[in-house]
Amino acid sequence: MNRYIAIAAVGLAASVLTACGDDAEKKPGSSTEATEGYALSGQVTSLVPAMVPGRSKVAIAWDNWMGSGDVITVQGNRLLTGSLPGAFTLTLEGAPPTVALNDLNPGLLGTGYFAVYDDVDGDGVMDLDDDEALQGLSIHHAVLYVPEVTEDVLAWLRTRGLVTNLEALKPGFNMAKGVCREDQSFDALEIIPVEPVEVLGGVDLSDGCLNIH
Repeated sequence: MNRYIAIAAVGLAASVLTACGDDAEKKPGSSTEATEGYALSGQVTSLVPAMVPGRSKVAIAWDNWMGSGDVITVQGNRLLTGSLPGAFTLTLEGAPPTVALNDLNPGLLGTGYFAVYDDVDGDGVMDLDDDEALQGLSIHHAVLYVPEVTEDVLAWLRTRGLVTNLEALKPGFNMAKGVCREDQSFDALEIIPVEPVEVLGGVDLSDGCLNIH
């Protein structure tokens, strides 16, 4: 499935959007980043214009794709200020809620994308079914969240080849880059140190090898 389409289709009945922040549910075994804040930064180099300037927000759009239809949960919601193109910072305060995480049975896994959207009603929820346009995405970077790195979780990821360097996976938040796999249905991820990301407008996640599942 095309991951850009999955995010853009959150108006479907099977999709749920929620905003989360400091009161997000804490998970046992998570890293200190989950409670102290996971700091991210990047550059918006191009963007689909907002209907009204000054209300574009950057967030992590967590995609729970293991249920019956993709469930998108937004975390972060940092208002972009200053002129664009320009830099942004984003801090994730607390772990994502359970609804944002894929249930591996046993184990949980969050896969999140950097997204910029036009917050028309100012409620901090990415209501793409209510004219709040998705303005941009990072097509190279994603965020993984694993409450606990267990043998069951590692076995699940290893079987599907989702992460190329499982030895680098740690509890809590992990930054990852897309790895192209032209001969397979889905791409893979490589865990990397935190680095600045680039947000582009009018792009598809699969353009940067983030067609993951």
